[in-house]
Amino acid sequence: MISEQPRRSRFSATLSSRELEILRMITDGHLSREIADHLFISKRTVDYHLARVFLKLEVNNRIQAIRAARTLGLLPFEPTENAGPVEKRIPHAMDHRSRITD
Repeated sequence: MISEQPRRSRFSATLSSRELEILRMITDGHLSREIADHLFISKRTVDYHLARVFLKLEVNNRIQAIRAARTLGLLPFEPTENAGPVEKRIPHAMDHRSRITD
């Protein structure tokens, strides 16, 4: 008699609290380096956790992970209160002109 193992459904793996925390920070627009600094871990550890998230959610990138997590109810559809405007982190093309003197 062959015993059947229970078949795992798609997305049956759950995210750890750390993986979910990192995914939330990615959703808020933070870079891996910023997350690492905030959580007092290395960027490599952040990237490891993200790779595990991608594997568990069966996705290939951050955008797909965010969409899958929202679809599964793991993340809210609205931005969180910690989300900041991206332009605060990314220098504008015009910023460098103000530093150039004739």
